[in-house]
Formats: sequence, C-alpha cells, structure tokens
Amino acid sequence: MQSFLKILLLHFFIYCCVLGIIAQADAATAKKPTLSWSADVLAMDDYNPLLNAPGVRERIRQAITKKLHTLDAEGKLPFILKEQDMDFNSIHNIDADDPIGLIPLSTLDVSFDTSYNVNGQEYYRSIVFSGLNIAICSADPEQNSWRILGTIPLNGYDAIGADMYHLSNRPITLQEKANKFADITVRLINEYLDFNQDKKMMRDIETKALLPDTYQVTDVTLSSPGAQKIFAGREQFIKDVIGAFFTGSYQQKTRRIVYPPRSSGAKWKRDVITNLYTFQANTPSGEVTFTMEEPRHSIKLDFSGVAAHEFTTGKTRNAVTRDILYKAWLKKTPVEGREEAELTDQTIRREIKDANSGSWIEYDRADVFTELVIDIANKLGAQKM
Repeated sequence: MQSFLKILLLHFFIYCCVLGIIAQADAATAKKPTLSWSADVLAMDDYNPLLNAPGVRERIRQAITKKLHTLDAEGKLPFILKEQDMDFNSIHNIDADDPIGLIPLSTLDVSFDTSYNVNGQEYYRSIVFSGLNIAICSADPEQNSWRILGTIPLNGYDAIGADMYHLSNRPITLQEKANKFADITVRLINEYLDFNQDKKMMRDIETKALLPDTYQVTDVTLSSPGAQKIFAGREQFIKDVIGAFFTGSYQQKTRRIVYPPRSSGAKWKRDVITNLYTFQANTPSGEVTFTMEEPRHSIKLDFSGVAAHEFTTGKTRNAVTRDILYKAWLKKTPVEGREEAELTDQTIRREIKDANSGSWIEYDRADVFTELVIDIANKLGAQKM
C-alpha cells in the first residue's frame, strides 16, 4: 500500500512539474508578439532587373522561409511566426488580431559593369550588389498602408570575372548577374539573418512605441574632386552603395532602429525629400504603400578623398608587373562619442603588362574605389562610440 502511495505521489509530482513547465512556456509565448509572414519579396525601386529575373525571387523567398523555420525550431525567434497567404495590397483583409507583418524589401539591386581591352580582345567584369531590408511593419487599414517599425538590413556584393589572370572574354549576361545576385542574397540570409539584436524592438513592438530614437542616412555627398571625376555619370550609384553598406554596419553595431538610407530607391528618394516619408514598393500584383515617422537623428556621409600611385619595392617592380596603391577617405557627421569623424583605407592592385602591345592592363578606377569605399563604409558604421 505504501509503495502504491509513493508511486501515486511521484506521478502527481511529475504531473505538477509538467503543468508548471507548460504554464511557463505558455507565459513566455504569451509575451511574444505574433508576426505574419507571407513568402514574398518587395522592391523599393522602379527598376529591378536582377530581382525580377527568372527564378530569383523564388530562391530568395525559399531561403527566408527556410531560415525562419530553422530559427523557430531552435527557439530563436522573439515572436510567434504566423505564415499565411497575404495580399499586401489589401490591408483591410488582414486579420485585425495580427496586424504585424514581416516584409522583405529589396533596397539594392544593381551591377557595376566594366571591360578591359588586351591586345585587341575585350574582357568583361561585373560587381553585383544585393541589399535586403527585413522590415517589421504594422498594418494601418485606415490609410491602407504598412507602417515601418524597424528593419534588419543585409548587404553584400561579389564580382564576376574578377580574376585578372582568368578574364571573361564575353559580355556577362543579365541572367548570370541575376544568378549571382540570388547567390549573394541567399548567403546573406543564411549567414546573417537573426533577431537577437532586435529583442528590445520585439518587446516593444505590440505597443508600437518604437520611435523615440530613429536614425537614417539622409545625405551622401562626393566633395572629393577626384571621386567626382572617377564616378562622373555614376554618382547616384556610388551614393546608394555607400549609404546601404554604412547603414547595415551601423545598425548591427548600435542595435538602433535605422531606416533605409534616403537614396535607396528612386520612388523612396523622391518622397522622403519632400518629407512625406512614404513610398510605394513594387510587387507582381501591384504597388504597396509604406510609411514611417521622420527620423529623429540624421546622418550625413561624404566621400571626401581619393588617391592612387605606383607602389614600388625592390621585390614588386619588374618588367611585366607593377603594384598600384589606392587610398580613399569617407567622413561622417555628426560625430558620436569617441568615434573618428573620417576614416581612410587602402588597397594594392597588381597590373600586368600585355606582351604584344606593351601596355598595362589597368583596373577601372571606379571599380577599385567602389570596393574600397564599401570597406570604409562598413568600418565607419562599426566604430566604437
């Protein structure tokens, strides 16, 4: 009889423990907001040749969905994930109990193409850029729009035909660049998409009280005469790239709410310049309206200097090769805390002399300085304050 009572008490104890664990799990879950996810990727710009190429959007959608499932299974999502087929254009059809949406926005969809002539043969190179902002938004049925509460920016790039010893002797096709764009974006999602840095934002998200301190790159300039000459006709391209990579690095370092830079997307730029802080993103079924508050803190960046000259030592200079040292400067205002107002970096590229023509196979300086200034933008955003 005593053994039976002991077993009964043991079972009762286990039952109570299980109930306690369930209750704790339910309490933890109850504190989490619910975010709706519909597998789609929206575009902030008017023209998206890489995102819209065959198969690209689907690869990105699948990568985000898979990553969200993995994080959810590992208990690393600070929200309850609710998957549903959602028409972003029809705010009124969204469940009123779940007015928060997780919406990926393509902010950088561009390639930078150059070519080289060696002994009468043309060779081709392309740097492909990807910018993806995972936006957390609240639905506003009255305005039929989505209000951006915060974003997780992911930015990256890679080159096709980058090896000077194995140049591409045919033009790089749009589909090749689109495939590279998809490769970059999927890699960024797999390696860098997480919500650990945004736990505070998630805690506050249901109250929509996220906006006491918001930041945005509102201007990127090229005060350097050298940079102006190198990027003549491509000024907007380099401004977009600098703003995007600084924003991603700055947000990751500071854990602040940082809006997409003002130059991201032609429609976005037109609207925020007039302080409307609204823009329309493109979807296969139409345009979706987004709004946000005016940022409390404005950040300005300046591509302030460039330099290039031959770098020689007793070992590097010979009849068929030479090394060129490239250096660039990037400035940020305002200065916060202990950070440097201006940072510089440098890189060395080896050039090869063509045996037949006797001329040097030179790198396109805009090509070199683009990659160099990206590195500086990342470092500028990641400074200790």
